Amino acid sequence: IRKLKDGQGNYLWQMGDVTAGQPGTLLGYRYSINQAMDSLAAAKKVVLFGDFGKYYVRKVGAPVIGVLRERFWPDMGIAGLIRFDDEIGQAGAVRHLITAAS
Repeated sequence: IRKLKDGQGNYLWQMGDVTAGQPGTLLGYRYSINQAMDSLAAAKKVVLFGDFGKYYVRKVGAPVIGVLRERFWPDMGIAGLIRFDDEIGQAGAVRHLITAAS
């Protein structure tokens, strides 16, 4: 990607300036690397692109906290559970790239 240029001879990827707090860009858009995405392999989603401002995460209900006295006797354990939900607010806001099957 670093060597690709547009029709006017400008590079598609621009390296940012870390000292000035400017991130790198691809086609003028900021990007980040997500290590949790699939590795580059057949039939895998390897790239997400779009407006992640349209991606919403919400906390559902109240947290649940439990005390585990018997399991950790003579000590005491505490366990908690918090539920979350997520949704893309606009259907076309984020797209993905799936690699070829073979």
